[in-house]
Amino acid sequence: MSNLFISHAEKDKHQANQVADILRAAGYEVWIDNVDIRVGDSIPEQIERGLIESDFVVVIMSKSAVQSQWVRREWESKYWDETEAGTKKVLPVLLEDCEIPSLLRPKKYADCRQSFVLGMHELLRALEPFIENDQLMDVVPPPDHDNALLDLIRRAQSHDEFLSAVVTDALLFAKRFEHHDLAEFCHIQLKGLDSSNSESYNDKTLPASMKGRVVEGYLGVGAKINTNYIGYANDPNAMWDFMENDQDFQFRKVVAPYPLSQLEHMVSDQSGGSSLYVIPLPIDTFVNNPKNADVRLPFYMNNYAPRAVLNGIRNSFVQMLLDLLREG
Repeated sequence: MSNLFISHAEKDKHQANQVADILRAAGYEVWIDNVDIRVGDSIPEQIERGLIESDFVVVIMSKSAVQSQWVRREWESKYWDETEAGTKKVLPVLLEDCEIPSLLRPKKYADCRQSFVLGMHELLRALEPFIENDQLMDVVPPPDHDNALLDLIRRAQSHDEFLSAVVTDALLFAKRFEHHDLAEFCHIQLKGLDSSNSESYNDKTLPASMKGRVVEGYLGVGAKINTNYIGYANDPNAMWDFMENDQDFQFRKVVAPYPLSQLEHMVSDQSGGSSLYVIPLPIDTFVNNPKNADVRLPFYMNNYAPRAVLNGIRNSFVQMLLDLLREG
C-alpha cells in the first residue's frame, strides 16, 4: 500500500486526524505532524523526510490552509514531482469554500463541504479505484446508531446545508444498519421519478415516501399556456386565474418527479414569483387506453411548489428518522 503525507493547517487538526484515521483503517501508511514529529525533533527535517518517503500528499484545503506557507511548501514539493513523473501525487480534500491555489484548480478534489463521509469515499476511490462499496463503508467508521440518527435529524432540521447531502448520508447509514424502508426513501428522493411514473394523487395507494411530493396545479387537457402573452405580463397569478376559470384546464394533484438536487436548484433560482413550472405528464396518467400513448399533457404548478415539495420531503424524512429512534 502507498505512503501518504497529510498536509493541513493547525486550525484543521481535528479533521486532518479524522482523515488520517480513515486512511490507516484502509491499510495506508500515514504521516501526520502531531504523530510523527516528536519532542526534540527538527521540524523541517521531519517534514522533509515525510515528504520524501510519501507517495502522495493529501492536502486539506480550507481558508486557513490556503493562507499557510507551510501547507503550500508541502504540497508544492510533491506537485513538481507529479509534473515530472506525469502521475498524480497531490490529492486535494476540500473542507470548505476557499480560494483554491491556481496550480490545484484543474484538479478534481474530494469534496467534504456537504458530506465528510462522501468526501472520504471519493478520496479512497482516487487511491484505490477497485475498492468495493461495501469495503468503503467498512473503512469509514460509523458513529453509534442512535447518535447517528440524532445527527441526521439535527442536520435535516437546521437548514444549514442542502437536504440532498443529508439524505445521501442517511442512505449510507440505512444500508449499514439495514433500514430498508429508509434506504428506499432516500434512493427515491435522490434519484427522483421518471415523469411516466407520476400519478394522480390517491390517498389509498400513495406510498408514504411520496406524500411530501404531492403538488397542486392545473392540467392542460385542451390548451397550453403561452407565458409570453403580453396580457400576463409574466405574472403567474394572472395565468393561475385564467386556468382556474377555463374549461381547458383541470385542477389536479400529482406527484412531482424531480430529483432532490433539482428541487433545491429550482428553489435557489426562484425570482420572486415570476414563473410557472411545467411537468410534461404522459396522457395515460389520466386517460385510459388513449389513442396515442406518446402524447404528453402539461401540468402547471406555481413557483412556490418546489419549496413546498422540498419542505414536504424534509418533514417525511425527519419523521422516518424519529420513528427509527423510537424503535431503537
